[in-house]
Amino acid sequence: HTDRITDLCFSEDGKLLLSSSMDGSLRIWDVILARQTDAIQVDVPITALSLSPNMDILATTHVDQNGVYLW
Repeated sequence: HTDRITDLCFSEDGKLLLSSSMDGSLRIWDVILARQTDAIQVDVPITALSLSPNMDILATTHVDQNGVYLW
């Protein structure tokens, strides 16, 4: 991330950590290997994120955007 981190979320099994930032990036980290495994970049800052228990839905909210985005 190149700007402040806005939220963190662990997967239900504790193996993944997701982080979001004001730079519009969402990063996925492997907790066991202690390294980033993936990243998503969007056009607006991400203010919050949440991962469903079975990890099939990611919800995000964004600056100046109404509603919740489901991925």
